[in-house]
Order: sequence, then structure tokens, then C-alpha cells
Amino acid sequence: MAAPRFENGDRVQDHGRLQELSGNAPRAVQSTISTVSAPTTFTWSDQVNVANLLTLLNLVGGVLAAGLAVSGRLWLAFAALACAVMFDQLDGTVARATGTCDKPFGHVYEGGADLVTCGPGAAAIFFYGEMVHRALVPGAILAVMWIAAVHLRLTRYTVIGHGDTYMGCPAPLGAVILVVATLLPLGPVVTGVLAAGLSFAMVMSFPIPTAGATRAWMAGLFRSIT
Repeated sequence: MAAPRFENGDRVQDHGRLQELSGNAPRAVQSTISTVSAPTTFTWSDQVNVANLLTLLNLVGGVLAAGLAVSGRLWLAFAALACAVMFDQLDGTVARATGTCDKPFGHVYEGGADLVTCGPGAAAIFFYGEMVHRALVPGAILAVMWIAAVHLRLTRYTVIGHGDTYMGCPAPLGAVILVVATLLPLGPVVTGVLAAGLSFAMVMSFPIPTAGATRAWMAGLFRSIT
């Protein structure tokens, strides 16, 4: 993951020197150095920009999804969560296009929004859509386990980021799979097993190619064929 750039000129030099000295250090040490050298204040542009507005819409969609699920409006909850995941995909694209993807505030802000959307948002649809009337206690345990797994997954992503591959199942992908399975007539047993499996998949460390890496691989394959 590229070293963050900060607006405070004094810290840019300090952070660059620390990154240079920690180049061969363990990842955990590098993460600690990056955190220590982070700025204590942010400019207005760090916090208010188009990418962060899309992240805010992601957060709003997650809250709406949870509220609609509790009230029993599952399809509207699914629509809200689908919109939230779409905004989650767009904010990174917009951040790269506008040159704000290296802002540490936006990186952490996105993780917080994803936690709400993919954690309680997806868990509420799963619990109130499939488990509350047929498997209350197991459903509650699985919902809590799901939220804990999402929290761990997103915390790991916030600290170390990713390159061409994700470590484990991305939280938005897992949330979409769980919610779609909940809306299908699969039954509480199958859906519960799927929720447990996805929870473990999110905290595992097996590699999953990013969308960009997959597109690049397919483009190379197409060129080699033609």
C-alpha cells in the first residue's frame, strides 16, 4: 500500500524518512510507524470531497438497510444495501480520478461506512429475513459472529490495505452473497451455514484477485488468443 501523503509539510518529510527506515521492517512495525506519523489535524478538503460524499451515501444506505429489515421490508432493505455497495465501489474510483485516494481520512472513513453497511446492515437482513421466527438463538449468534468477522476484516484492510489481491473474502462481496441467499427460499439451515462459512472466509488469508487485477488478466488472455 502506498505511503499516505499529508497536508502538513513538516510531517511529509518525517513520514517519508520513517517509511525509508522501516522499508525492511515487519508489516506490523511499518503500520505502527505509519500511525505514529499521521497528522493530528486535517484540512477541509481532506474531509469534504466527492469521494467522501459517496462514502457518506454508503453509510446512509447501510443504516437504511438495517432499519428497513427490522421493520420487515426486506426487499427495500436489499435495495438500500445494494445502493450502499454500489457507492462503496464508486468512492474509490472517484478518489483515484480526483487525486484524493492517498488521503488517510478517506481511507479510515470508508472503513467505518463499510462496517455499518456490511456488518449490521447485512446482519439485520439475514436475521429478520430468515432466522428470527425459525431459529432465533442460532440466528442471533450467527448475526453477532458475522458483525465481528466484518469488523475484523475491515480493521485488517484499514491497517494494511491490499495490492492485486484481497486477503480473504471482501466484506461487500460477502454481504451481497448473504443477503441474496436470505431472500432466496433456501431455509434457515442452508442460509445459516452459508453465513458461518462467509464469516470464516472474511477473516482467512487466502488470496482473492481484485476486480482490476481480474480485468487485467482477462485482457492479457484475450490479447494472447487474438
